[in-house]
Amino acid sequence: MIYARQPAGFALGALGGSYPAPAIGLPPAVGPAYWDEFVPDHGAKAKSLYGDMDWLETVIGSALTIQAIQPTSYAEIGILSCTTASAANRGGTLSQGSIAPLYRMPPVGSTFVCKVRITSGTTNYEFWSGFASSNANRVGVTNTTQFVGIRAVGGNLFGVYKSGAGVESTVDFGFSIEGTTWHQVGFEVIGTQAAPQVQFFKLSPNATDPEVWDREDVGTPRAGITISVGLFPIALGILTTDAVQKTAEIDYWAWGGRTAR
Repeated sequence: MIYARQPAGFALGALGGSYPAPAIGLPPAVGPAYWDEFVPDHGAKAKSLYGDMDWLETVIGSALTIQAIQPTSYAEIGILSCTTASAANRGGTLSQGSIAPLYRMPPVGSTFVCKVRITSGTTNYEFWSGFASSNANRVGVTNTTQFVGIRAVGGNLFGVYKSGAGVESTVDFGFSIEGTTWHQVGFEVIGTQAAPQVQFFKLSPNATDPEVWDREDVGTPRAGITISVGLFPIALGILTTDAVQKTAEIDYWAWGGRTAR
């Protein structure tokens, strides 16, 4: 990461990178601490990598129009906008790595969350964020792509845990991500490495304490799915299924937690 941050230690505060620093030597357990606020406007620097983490665009059909846009409230810091072409089956992903950096799914103890919305073209689209076995393929029900994360197909947002075409476990968040309202959603990996489970949740700021986030679990833990290949982190994927442009925006993407290794 480009950010200077405290070394990983115990689990409390892991999502935000606030770990107790060990006095000497390595911490007793380490974990991921990846947070992207999408502050650098790399497009203005003639670069093809985006955000703090240098996300790489993978084109599906034709390239996205990717640009930094001005925040409109104090709750936003750095926003990346991704717009498809106005033709069917056009879009792309922003992903990490040319070789999948994860052996399988994120390890037990991992926590993922992102803040996203669809601001135009709010029908006939596919949207996803999380971790996928391909950075160039869709993650729909009929697609063979293995995936754990969030997905919307022109309607409500779902938590999705899938290992192949028609083999998936999902939970309905009960709302769409269309319009001007931001939604902060994610999952925690629980259970064991031999039998992992995925608990999806949504976050909202505490009404009285700005340092506290309120987590509301959505549904029961998803289980019974076996991810058998390595996964790529995906900031977002956006795809049109008609001839109208679609625009997805992301305010932050985070992957944290405690993973002993």
